Amino acid sequence: LVDLAQGCDLLLCEASWLSDREHPAGVHLTGRQAGEHAKRAGARALLLTHLVAFVDPAAVLVEAQGVFDGDVTLARSGASYEL
Repeated sequence: LVDLAQGCDLLLCEASWLSDREHPAGVHLTGRQAGEHAKRAGARALLLTHLVAFVDPAAVLVEAQGVFDGDVTLARSGASYEL
């Protein structure tokens, strides 16, 4: 993922889990992992998607923002984004 996203303007990345909760290993990323990927890729912005109903999206956002210095946004159904 990081190699493909190197230097991208916007990284669209799924983030279904929180780091401090038990979750299946290797299935989906946490907010922190998504932020780390965006940081290593040198992305300018991060758009979090594949958010699940039973995990607080605001908490996923905070995790990503804790490790990624760029703009972090939660994807919204029907929204459009300009680059």
